[in-house]
Amino acid sequence: MSVSMYDVSIPIFTLSLNNLAAILDKAATHADAKKVDSKTLPAVRESIEQKDWKLADEQIVRVGKVLENAGEAIQGATGELDRAVTAAGSH
Repeated sequence: MSVSMYDVSIPIFTLSLNNLAAILDKAATHADAKKVDSKTLPAVRESIEQKDWKLADEQIVRVGKVLENAGEAIQGATGELDRAVTAAGSH
């Protein structure tokens, strides 16, 4: 019995994308509660709704890079705060 790549991969991709869609729905609910515009990342949601998986992947990578950059900025700010607190405590 042979197994195709489609049979092995598509169900997993579909599950992952459905999970991402559910996460985005939760994020939209949270954004509504916090009065944040839920269309801040429209390309991700629209590409998933249109089942344009290539565009969805590209947009998710872009969002990931933005989040990585934000994380790095937060880490840098945390380091600066730690140094300032240490310097203030040594006086």
